[in-house]
Amino acid sequence: MSSENSIITEGLTPSLDVPSSSTSRTSRSPSPSSSIVSLNENKVLKRLADQLSNIFYEGNQSGQEDSEVERNIINHIHKSHFEPVQVFRWLSKNKDTFQYQSLLGYFYGHEIGVEVDKRKAYTFFLNAAKKNDNLAQYFVGASYLEGSGAKQDYELAFRWFEKAANGGCSNGLCALGYCYLNGYGVFKDELKGVTFYKKAIEAGNNYAMNRLGYCYQYGKGTKRDSRKAFEMYLKSAEKGCDSGAHDVAECYRKGIGTEVNLEQAEYWEEKYRASLIYVSLTYFTSSTS
Repeated sequence: MSSENSIITEGLTPSLDVPSSSTSRTSRSPSPSSSIVSLNENKVLKRLADQLSNIFYEGNQSGQEDSEVERNIINHIHKSHFEPVQVFRWLSKNKDTFQYQSLLGYFYGHEIGVEVDKRKAYTFFLNAAKKNDNLAQYFVGASYLEGSGAKQDYELAFRWFEKAANGGCSNGLCALGYCYLNGYGVFKDELKGVTFYKKAIEAGNNYAMNRLGYCYQYGKGTKRDSRKAFEMYLKSAEKGCDSGAHDVAECYRKGIGTEVNLEQAEYWEEKYRASLIYVSLTYFTSSTS
């Protein structure tokens, strides 16, 4: 998150590059000073990994959209004067906790420091999910729902979303709302879909607020109410929901639940476009260990 303090490297050069071939051939032991630098760098990277884990878990619990979570992770790595590949390598060597395994799954799924590999992403999420990491359980469900890294299976998706929701994951609650609303892995029940969206909102999920706006706009599981739809879209947008900003722009442009206001429509559409356009970063290097 932007509120996280940046890593202070205290003069260290944040590099995990493999030594050159000429250096690796020497039989000399590392000097005491280089060993100290290595230990300090490891400590700094662990602190960074813990901060990224907080960004990952807190962002998802608050219902940040995937693009925003990814953006916050990448930006925080660079503000800390490291490269994504360095963090990925450290995580790969220190995957002893379910939090790090989940973060590795996210890195593989979003090409952060490594080439995208949906199957490996699913595997790391599954390992963490089996250790009762409710956010990993949500991502396992998402893998089955989308057929990403695993064979598409709506019933398994629903079961994993249910596990995540029972563990307190707001994204799990939101996903259950989506499943009930559309009949994925469970009998379609729009009223239950709305109920789960409301539960997710109570748990602090801003995206669920946006989805509830959709239900009000189109009368899904509740009485059609364009004014309430606009209110839900606006609340979610004001809390940083990218989709909410787009929906608010549409409401102002077409007069849905509010008066037509092209100036406000352009304002919110610009915020939405800005959320999609951020500095292109190199997620991985061609160097190998």
